Amino acid sequence: MTKITFAAALLLGSCVALGPASAQRAFDYSKVEEKAVDLGHGVFGIIPTSDDPAMAIGCTTIAVGTDGIIVVDTQFPALYDKIRARIREISPLPVKFVINTHAHGDHTGANTNFAHDGAIIVAHENVLKAMSHPAAGAPVPKENWPGQTYSGQGTEVKVAGQRAELVHVEHAHTDGDTIVFFPDADVIATGDTMHRPGYPSVDAPGSGNSTDGMIAAAAFTVDHSDARTKIVPGHGQVMDKAGARSFRDMLVTARAILRKDIAKGMTEEQVVAAQPLSALDKIWLVKGNGASTRFLVNYYRLVKSEMAAP
Repeated sequence: MTKITFAAALLLGSCVALGPASAQRAFDYSKVEEKAVDLGHGVFGIIPTSDDPAMAIGCTTIAVGTDGIIVVDTQFPALYDKIRARIREISPLPVKFVINTHAHGDHTGANTNFAHDGAIIVAHENVLKAMSHPAAGAPVPKENWPGQTYSGQGTEVKVAGQRAELVHVEHAHTDGDTIVFFPDADVIATGDTMHRPGYPSVDAPGSGNSTDGMIAAAAFTVDHSDARTKIVPGHGQVMDKAGARSFRDMLVTARAILRKDIAKGMTEEQVVAAQPLSALDKIWLVKGNGASTRFLVNYYRLVKSEMAAP
């Protein structure tokens, strides 16, 4: 991993964005399995697996220190007991901090449960804004809000024996995204700025996201990793630098294709009919997953709005 300093992070000006918190849908979570993947130096990915791709469950990362544990993202509340059981199998130490990579419910839903256990919820200030004053819909219950926020480009969260570096990337998946680095373990938790497999969720134009930000956030992860780095994406399986590069390249290629079609005057309906991303679909389309199947339309709308902007 190419290590970062927060003085440097403040100068990066990386672009990453935010939509309203995702609503939890009515699913049967009893068959979901939470698999712990040992990433070294006391850091583990907890990867949810399900036969139903529509569930769209986010990944969790934990870092075990000598006096406590740091957790990144909490998934849905219905999965808290499974996640907590998996953590206890790894360590009996208390969870001292929970870091939210962004506000969406598949990454923050069990905040309340961890907070009741005594954990401090940490996130960028825009996550609190999205939860307390959403652009649409009712606010998230206060018990789920982060109790500690940061502003600017970065901060740190520490327990004895573990250090997490938090970097805010602007106008990408949301306007409150945090990428979390565990430099001693050479592990990066990206939140939804990266997926494996599957196209990412794209919020509506005007919600604070941008294609520049999405691409810059993915590039940030690529640029701050090396061949040994383990990357826990927002959804899917642990990846390496090559996988991160492929994700970034997909975003770049899809945007270039859609820009050409939009410049030709093709309407949304015409683009959907033409299926211009069919080559990418062979790798990135996850059938049955709403975010993945809507990617063409949602990315088209975002690209078009950016091309129409003065």
